[in-house]
Parts: sequence; C-alpha cells; structure tokens
Amino acid sequence: MNHRVGQLRRLVFVLVGLLGWVIVPPNTADAKARNVLFIAVDDMRVELGCYGDTIAKSPNIDRLASQGTLFQRAYCQQAVCNPSRASLLTGLRPDTIRIWDLPTHFREHEPELVTLPQLFKQNGYHAQCVGKIFHNWRQDDYQGDPTSWSVPSQMHYNSHGNDTPQVEGKAPTDYSGVPRTEMCDVPDEAYFDGRIAQLAIDALQQVQDQPFFLAVGFWKPHAPFNPPKRYWDLYDRSDVQPPEPAEAPADVPPLAMHDSREIRRGFKDRPDGRPTVEDTLALRHGYYAAISYVDAQIGKVLDELERLGLRDDTIVVFWSDHGFHLGEHTLWAKTSNFELDARVPVIIATPEHTGGQRAEGLVELLDLYPTLADLCDLQAPENLEGKSLRPLLDEPGGTVKDAVFTQHTRPAYPSTKEPLVAMGYSMRTDQFRYTEWCSVEDGHVMARELYDHEEDPLETANRADDSRYADTMKSLAAQMAATITRPEFTYGQTKMIPIEEALRLIEQHAKPLAAIDVAAVDALGMTLAEDVASDIDSPPYDKALVDGYAVVADDVKSGTARLKILEEVTAGRMPTQPLASGLATRIMTGAPLPDGCDAAVMVETTEVESDAKGGLGHVVIQGKPIKPGVNVMSRAQAMQRGQKVLQAGSLIRPVEVGLLAEVGRVRVKAIARPRVAVLSTGDEVVPAETTPQAAQIRNSNGPLLASFVVSCGAVPIELGIAPDEIGSLRAAIQRGLEADMLVLSGGVSAGVLDLVPQVLSELGVQQVFHKVQLKPGKPVWFGTKTGENADTLVFGLPGNPVGALVAGMLLVRPALRHMLGQPFAATPTFGAVLSTAFKHKGGRPTYHPSVVKSDGTEVTVEPLTWHGSADLCTLSRANALVHFPAEQLEFAAGELVEAVEL
Repeated sequence: MNHRVGQLRRLVFVLVGLLGWVIVPPNTADAKARNVLFIAVDDMRVELGCYGDTIAKSPNIDRLASQGTLFQRAYCQQAVCNPSRASLLTGLRPDTIRIWDLPTHFREHEPELVTLPQLFKQNGYHAQCVGKIFHNWRQDDYQGDPTSWSVPSQMHYNSHGNDTPQVEGKAPTDYSGVPRTEMCDVPDEAYFDGRIAQLAIDALQQVQDQPFFLAVGFWKPHAPFNPPKRYWDLYDRSDVQPPEPAEAPADVPPLAMHDSREIRRGFKDRPDGRPTVEDTLALRHGYYAAISYVDAQIGKVLDELERLGLRDDTIVVFWSDHGFHLGEHTLWAKTSNFELDARVPVIIATPEHTGGQRAEGLVELLDLYPTLADLCDLQAPENLEGKSLRPLLDEPGGTVKDAVFTQHTRPAYPSTKEPLVAMGYSMRTDQFRYTEWCSVEDGHVMARELYDHEEDPLETANRADDSRYADTMKSLAAQMAATITRPEFTYGQTKMIPIEEALRLIEQHAKPLAAIDVAAVDALGMTLAEDVASDIDSPPYDKALVDGYAVVADDVKSGTARLKILEEVTAGRMPTQPLASGLATRIMTGAPLPDGCDAAVMVETTEVESDAKGGLGHVVIQGKPIKPGVNVMSRAQAMQRGQKVLQAGSLIRPVEVGLLAEVGRVRVKAIARPRVAVLSTGDEVVPAETTPQAAQIRNSNGPLLASFVVSCGAVPIELGIAPDEIGSLRAAIQRGLEADMLVLSGGVSAGVLDLVPQVLSELGVQQVFHKVQLKPGKPVWFGTKTGENADTLVFGLPGNPVGALVAGMLLVRPALRHMLGQPFAATPTFGAVLSTAFKHKGGRPTYHPSVVKSDGTEVTVEPLTWHGSADLCTLSRANALVHFPAEQLEFAAGELVEAVEL
C-alpha cells in the first residue's frame, strides 16, 4: 500500500469517527490490505532448528524462517507471561503500564489503551483470537481482553493444569512417570493445542474473504511437558544433553536467582527438592517433544493459509512470550534476567520481503506493535515505546537499537508472604548484559551483574566486581540511567503509608457494635452500654473495718483502756445491745456496729481477761489513741441508694463485675464482643497436629491470631486453612465475611499463588489500604465489606507469624477495642533505657523483640538477637517490642526508647 493511499484511508476513518455513519474497509481500489496471522507460543526459548539447535525437530517453524526474517537477538520485557504479553500487546514497557505480576490486568491501570489487535479492529479488520494471546488465568473480570477483538475469543482462558488428555473411554496410560511430564499415546486434539490448530483452520476458512488479524496462541511448550507420545518418540533419550552450564554463575548475587517453583514443586520428594539427573534428562526430553508438538500444530495452520491462497496477502508473525531454563544455572522455568529467559524466537514473514533473512540487530517484543502498524500502514498510538522493525526487514544487517531491556521482580512472584523487595533491570548490548537490582523502597542499587558475551556467552561468571571492567560498568550504568525511568513501586496497590495514616483510616471504618443483654459475670472485658445506679445504701449500716472491738472513742482517747465485753457480733448478724461508755462489743470485719459505737480497735492491740462468773470478761486495750471514726465506715459512705455508680462506656473489669453484683445487677446491657473469623492461607500450611513434609509448615498463625483475638476481648471463629485454590478460598472467605471482622494471614498480595485479592474483590470487599511503613508487618492489607446492618472489617496480615502478630497488635487491636465500645487509640507505649547499643537498617519503623527489666528505679530494655519475622521462638523470650524510628539507624546504650508491651 502506498503512502498516499494510507493517508486517504486515515482521513476517511477520521470522518467515520466524526460522523459515525459510514464504514470503510481497510483497503481501496489502489491497494489491498495485508492480513496478519499472529502466532504465539508459550515459554519457548530459541531451541529450534532454524536457530541452530541440532536436537530440536521443528520443520514447520524452520520453513517459516526460510520464508521470512529471523531475528537472532530478540528479547522479552519481563520473563513471565502476563507482563510480557501485556507489554507486547500494548507496545509499552511493564513499568509504564505497571504490570509486574500475573493477576493484574493492564486495563486496571490504563483502561483506555488501544492494543495491537484493537488497532486493527478500529481500522476495519476482523480481529479474532484463538488460544492464549493475553494472559490466560486469574483475571476473571477480564478473561483476556474482549475489547481487542471483533468476536469472542476461543480457548483463551484456562489453566495449564487443566490441559489433560481428553479422550473417549478409559483414561490413557502415562508412560513417563516423571513429575511435570506426561507421555500418553493420544491424538493431537486430546490436548489444547491440537484443538486450537483446528479452530484456527476453521477461522481462516471463515475470514478468508475479508482483511483479518488472526491471533493464534498455542499453550506449549509450557509445563507440564505432556505432548502426545509420538512427539516423544521423535527423540532418543540418549541424544538429550544435560544442562550447560549446570552451576550458578560465579559471584552471582542471590537476588538474581529464584526458587524454580514452577518445576520443582513436583519434586518435593527428591533429594533437596530438585530433579535428579534422570529426572532432568526426562524433563529436557519432554520440552523438546513439546516443541515438536506445537511445531506440528503451527504447520497445520500454515498449510491451510497456503491452501486457501492467502499466503501472498498475509504477514505471518511468530513469537514466544519469554525463554526458559531447563536446569541451567541450577534454575528451572522463567522469572530471571539471564539470557536463556530474556531471549526469544521472533520471525516475521511478509509477502514483499526476501525469505531466509537473518537480522542480527537487537530488538524487543514491544517492537512488534509499531512494526505491524507500519507494515499495514495504520496510524499507531503516539505513546508506543517500541520501534518499527521495517528497517531490519529491508536491510537485515542494520540496527534499530543500541540496547534492549528486560526486568523482573524479586521475589519472582511477590506476595504478602514474600513481599516485593527489588526490581532487576537488565540491559543487553552487543557485547554485554548489565543488570541492576534496585530496592523498591528507596531505589538504591542492591546488587549488580555484568556478563561479557564475547568471552562468556553462557553467562557463567559475573564480572561486576572485576577491575578490568570498571570503566565498562560506569558506562553501562550511565546508559541505563539515561534510558530507564524507574516508577514508584506501589505494586498495583495504594502507596505504603505511615502507621499513623493507617490508624486514621481504620478509625473511619471501625464502629462500636450494638448493645446486647448479657450476664454480668460474662461481661468481663466488654463495655457497659447503660448507666447503672445502686438500689441500696452501701454499706447499708455502720460497719467495722477490722476484727477487734467496737468502742466509744472517748474511752480510748489515751490509747489504753479496760472495758467490759458486752456481746460478740459476727458478719451477717445484727447487734442486740447498744454500746455505752465502759463497754465494748467483740466484732468481726464487715459486721454491723452497735448503736452508741463511733470507733473500733484492732484485735492485735488487745488482750482479754476472762470472767470467773461466766461472762465474756474484759478487754484490755494497749495501743494508739483512738478518735471517732477510726476503723469504721458509716452507712451509705460508699454509695447511696439511687446514686449512679457506673457510667455507659465504662470498661467492665473484675471490679465492675463485683460492683454490679453489689447493686443487684446480674444482667446488664453491654457492647457485643466482635466475632472475628481467623483464616490461614497457603498450600504449604498444614494443621499443627500434622508432621510437616518437605516444603510444608505448621499452622502457627491460626492459633496465634485466635488467642490474640481473645486477649483483645473478642470472640474468635477459627476457619482453619484454605489452600491456594479459588473455590476453597471463596468458600472460606464467604464464611468469614459473616463475622464482624475477618483476619487472614498470607495470600493477600499479587504473587503467583496469592489469589485472595481476586476473591475478596469478587465478594465485594473494598480495599482501603495495602502496605504500611512497618517492620515486620509491611504487607498488611485492610478493606471493608458493606453489610445490611454493619460493615465487616477485613485485615490481611503477613504470612510470617511475627509480622502477623506485630501488625495485629498495632492495627487490629485498636479496631477491636473501638468495636468493643472503647475510644479509638493507638496501642500504648512506655519509655525504657537501652541496655546495649543497637543498629537497624532503617527505611521503616522497626518493632524489635526485646526483654524489659526493672530494678525499681529504672526500666531497661535489651533487644534480642532475632532471626526475622518467622522467628516465634525468639519472640517467646521477649516481653516487649522496642520501637526504633526509621530515620535513626544507630542507638547508643543508655538512650531512651519507646516500647510496646507484649
């Protein structure tokens, strides 16, 4: 299509937008629009015959390479599915669209973006999706991106774990026996990709008479490696080579590595939880077989394109979302910045360009958007961050970029259990791969890597600290700084807020519960919801406060006296005779005083002289002078009948329970105790009574948080453990939302198995904040679910128990106290003197387990040696948490600090 025709068509579509009543096809009499067949594969590294691999059997992709231009050095923008695909399909880097995880859909941040297929749809093309193009899972509100397509997508939204052989009759035999693989003698159509190939063929037949953008997304070679047996049989196991290099790069920073969970989760019963040598060869065999399987399906689609006579009018693009490790560097799967994960196969075959070309220039997946817009003469959005690759199609020996960029999070799948710590930015130039791992809190560079691909193409040694490369490091760092603008990493949530702001937001949503009628003896820790008056005088009579003798004070004004004992009165009996001068009544504590008595002397200051005539005898008093009113309480001195003795809002302590009984109130109105549902989440969590297996932990959070709830005066409802599975989580959370508060531990961030936010959103829970400037406890999540009578408060606490308890003490406890009817207030602190010097990393206020002691004159505190937020053992030896402010890193012995009682 010539440029003049393109301008004319764009002008017509402007008029379409303005007038809204004319539809113009994307071609004119002078030129015919190019169709686009857009073929994607999943997790395929450059393990293809056309890329020089001598083992892989990929004749159909090799044939496409012979018809088009193969890009030798193409790189993804993040080596995990959702960010990579979202970046390619929007033409924007992951940081720009703020997509770094699996659950977050790009339209949550950028709802008005025009995607690559959407651009073609807007320009009159039939845009259709068959298979996996956008991310395939954990985005239920979107399920792909319907806005991008002309018709509903097919086989695009599912889990790789559901790709099991679908056959009639008996389930097929699996001849593999190795985890994460499957070898069944079944037809191609038993699995997703065989059916996708047929759907793509059907689609080609249906759209052949109109301009089309047909995206065909195959699910393989993504694990599990389960192609039909015939593709395994293409390879002899003895030809499959072990990984090279097998060891991690020399001097590699730990941040560059990851736990390889996608594959290793199937090998928990193996030594060190890793595939054995035999397992490794089987996995690599299965990966090759999966490549050949998907290659065969691509061949079917390409054959149909040619059979229909569409090849000369169609641009065919082939790409993978990222590479893959198969044991190299000790790693499995993706989620690194190494070459094996970052580099991808890309082939573009156009009718007008020479076939069999090889472009050596550096390119990125996000370049495909502007390239296709350019090749089809469409006006692309101005904000695209890629470049058209047309110059390399025209001149494959040229270049369009000096460097390309890949990035990844650490941990590889951030979550509440494993909070986002760093982003690794990796820059690939002609000779080097340079990587900076940057803190997401303050941006400082935590680690660097440098690999020299001229000397070390397998990236076996990190040269960042090699003095020979000092100048190179400076130059590459400057180049990266000039190119990459790092965002503020709020990780798809609200910004990390100070604890004071978090408390303010909680106070806005926490409300006292309704009053209930309750037995006074059961009301301990509750808040009185009514004023209480006395129905009696207290005491109801003048009474003695000591065991001893009731006397007339004037008789004992000198401190000594000899008085006749008139009678004995015990508690519960009334005197029978009035008292006069010279007389005394033996009396017990609490007993009524006889008339005429105005004081009492203690029995310890007296001796009794017996009476030979059988009377009670005389009492001899030898003590201090006695005045009227000593050791006696007058009637109604404590309270009078009708007097208000307790006020609504009073906290009911044991003394209030006793007072209620004294005034005859066996039942009272009090603010109801909050019912708090407690739920632990995670596949790795097992009940406390269970012996944990490899990679499992006991559920300490559940009992810890339930007992914490009791200590706050609330009623725990223990929901047990919910695994990382949508249905189970939904059922458990639904039960929890029936309570006044739901407290979850773990699973509320956006890691690969953190499904809780999705379920909470589906169930109508509105997020208020996520992440607090607090250590431990930063990932804390808070939201509310509106109910008919009251809102349910939802707290998502860290999966590590110490972080959960600290966040609970500082954030959940004030909410519970307020729901119990008490004034909203932060957890109280007290002052103490450091007994030893202390240093911390800063960045966030830290609450450190410590031991407080007092010698009666000074309160001192000693921080304990603590091993992090999973270390309950050390916390059990502590009786306080010392608050170390973020802005001060060093504290001297003798310095005054604040502490919170445990």
